[in-house]
Order: sequence, then C-alpha cells, then structure tokens
Amino acid sequence: MPTEDGKSANTGMDGLTSPWLEDFGASLLRPELGAYSPASNLSQNDVIRARQRAGEPIVNLGFGQSPFPIPQPAVDSLRQHAADGRYLPACGIPELRQAVSEFHRRLDQLDPDIFTPDGVVCGPGSKELIFLIMTVFRGTVYIGAPSWTTYRPQTLLSGRSCVTLGLSAADSWKITPEIIGANLTGDPRRLLVLANPDNPTGQVYSDSELAALAEFLRRERFIVVSDEIYARLNFSLSHRSLARLYPEGCIVTSGLSKWAGAGGWRLGYALFPRPLESFRRAVASAATHTYSCCAAPVQHAALALLGNPEETAKHSNRSARILAALARHCERRLTEAGAVVAPAGGGFYLLPDFEVAREGLRRLLGSASKEPTGAAMCERILSDIGVALMPAGPAFLRPESELTVRLCFVEFDGAAALQAVRELELEEADNSAPLPDDFAAKYCEPTYSAVVRLADWLRSVQQA
Repeated sequence: MPTEDGKSANTGMDGLTSPWLEDFGASLLRPELGAYSPASNLSQNDVIRARQRAGEPIVNLGFGQSPFPIPQPAVDSLRQHAADGRYLPACGIPELRQAVSEFHRRLDQLDPDIFTPDGVVCGPGSKELIFLIMTVFRGTVYIGAPSWTTYRPQTLLSGRSCVTLGLSAADSWKITPEIIGANLTGDPRRLLVLANPDNPTGQVYSDSELAALAEFLRRERFIVVSDEIYARLNFSLSHRSLARLYPEGCIVTSGLSKWAGAGGWRLGYALFPRPLESFRRAVASAATHTYSCCAAPVQHAALALLGNPEETAKHSNRSARILAALARHCERRLTEAGAVVAPAGGGFYLLPDFEVAREGLRRLLGSASKEPTGAAMCERILSDIGVALMPAGPAFLRPESELTVRLCFVEFDGAAALQAVRELELEEADNSAPLPDDFAAKYCEPTYSAVVRLADWLRSVQQA
C-alpha cells in the first residue's frame, strides 16, 4: 500500500523486514539466551549425515543412536493402533502407567508402595520430562561436568540457577558427596541430575557409591532426577538404581530411546515417589499445557514392550553383551595407543583423553604458540581418517583446551549382531558371560575398524 509520498510502506508481508522488528532486534530474546544454540550432538549429526549422503566415507562415532532394531512386538502394536488418533490422558493410559511401575519393580526392585502407577508421568521423551521438572522446580540445579549436552541448556531455558560440578578422570568422572559438598550454595532447595549409566562417560555407580550418595543427599535434602535411560544396557546385566536407597527423594526417568532403539518414537516417562506427589502434580499440569499427551499408537507400542519384562530383559541383555564386547575393544586399543580411558560400565559411550597427542598435534596444526583444542583435534581426525567424534568441550561442559572426546561405539548392524548372539546362546551354558574375544571384529563393523584406525592415528601423531 503506497504512502502519501508515493512510496510503498514496509508491512513485512514481502518477506523482508519490518521497522518495528528492527527496533526490537535481539531484545526480543531473554538476555541469558543470547548465546543459546541447538543441541550440539543433534547439530553435528545432521552435518555428518549430509556429508555421508554426499558420498563421503565417514564413520560416525559422534552420535548416540541405538544400532539395534525396535523389538517386533512393539512394531506390530504400532501398526495395529496406527489409526488411533485420539487425545489420551496426559500422563499416559492407565495400562501403560501400570506396566511402567511393574516393569521397574521387577527389574530394578523399586518399592511398589512408593513408586505406584499413579506416580508415573509419560511424555514425548524423558528429555521433555526433565525439562518440565526443572521448570516447575524452585531452587538450584546441580549437574556434573562432563554431562549430557542438554542438562545445562535446560537450566537456562527454565530460568534455574545451575551449579556445575567439576569431575575428573581420577574419580572415573563420577559425582561424589565430597564434590557436591564443596560446591553447595546457600539455596536450601536443591536438585541433582544424576545419569546412571552416564552419558558421555559410560560410567556406572557401584552399590557403595550409591549408598554414600544416598546418605549425603538425604542429609542435605536434595531432590534427585535419576536419569536411567541407559539402565537396561548395564554391562553387568543388573542395574542398581539410587531410588532403592533414597526412594523418597528420587524421581526416576527413562524411556524407549536407547535399549529399545525407538529414539524417534519419543516415549519417555518419570516415576515420582509418593512423598513428591505435589511435584508430580505440577509436572502433570505442565504436561497438559505443553505436549497434551504422547501419540496414541506409541503408547500402545510401549505397552507391548514394558508389559513383558522377561522378553524385554532378554533383548536388552543381548544388546548389553554386544556393547560390552565392543567397549572392551575400544578401551584396549586406545589405551595401548596412549589414551587415558575410564572403562565403561554401560550404555554407548567412552570419554577417552588424548592428552598424549598434544605436542604432536600442536606441530601438525602449526600452532606452536597456541594450544590445540578438542574441536581442532576432532576436525583433524575427521579429515585424516574419516572418523567423526565429538569434543568434550564445551558441549559436555569440559574446557575447550582439553583433548577429551565422546566416542559412541554404535555404528554397526545391530540386527545382525543380535542374531549372532541368539545363535551363540543355543550353545552357551551361561547367557550372561562375556562374548568371545573375536565377536566385535566379526559383527561390529565399521566401528571395530574405525577404532583401530583411531588408535593408529593417535600413535602417528605422537611421532609427528
């Protein structure tokens, strides 16, 4: 529409800009989100996948996508209920909530009088539920460093104060009472996020470590989000939950993304203990105002899995045995090449430290006066040998100068590996024993060879 002087007014309808938007600029965003960015693991994976589609021979050891197929009963149930487009209860259908409660009672020995079906809230992934927990919580959130890439950004989004607990390889990257105690603030309302098994380190807490944490957390009146999304992939085939020792203060989160290979289905859940019922109600209310409910077909598919814990345990135990065999290969090869590696106890990950390569890397990068970074090292590894890794800093809250990386040992044909384990079980006396030494070499390509190349690269850099 022309103005009195004959010029066209900028209404914004032409897809360009509007003066009032220019006036506001970045002030439309909350100040603390000025440097906010997408999840680094998802962003890197998008870039690597695009390069793979373009024909680059890259082995992606930087993204934690399950290699295993979704169990067939869940797929069949999803097909059967695909036409169900109803809004279902925000916290999940009663049958699914009952199955979640019973599943964790049988496999993790959670007290059914404390963790009841009424205490279950289902959501589109445990990530969403952890965010809602932070959002309704009034207090300070404590997280480890390193930790999963999303915990810290979620504290920013929810507007919560956050204390990062600096961890070390000397303590196997684990949170301890001493570390928490040295970082306590004056805020008496405290929430700890504890991943067990851990992402990005693969560490699993022992019974004695959990007991010490439970005693400390109870005394200091912490609420705990016990993120147990990798629990079914514990290499010992027997998960220990902090909620057994500190049930009144623990919210357990889990879902189908990792052990069931259903990350794209987005089905997670949180189990709230009865003493935290008011907390559960606040999260359940937030659910009605955000995601409304999980997709109906996915809820029925989840019921097909969680309603049969014995068969589920067989599937997840086979997966865990495969991952354990591959983890041992990665640890052995990288340790022999000079890396410092804390052995993983579960899940998909290792956090090796390549500090031994610093001097050689400085020479290769031509940065005699500048310290190499983890990101620069990962770029060089990708360029030299076609293996993608994620630097631990800053995304996993480690210093950028630290030469630690998250290595995801999941790039292989999970269906073929599972079938090989099923065939081995017919001849085994003990279906919980470690798999044969040559299993990873036979059934876990290309991860197996990529780690061999990575170890060779690490040796060569030390000699550069």
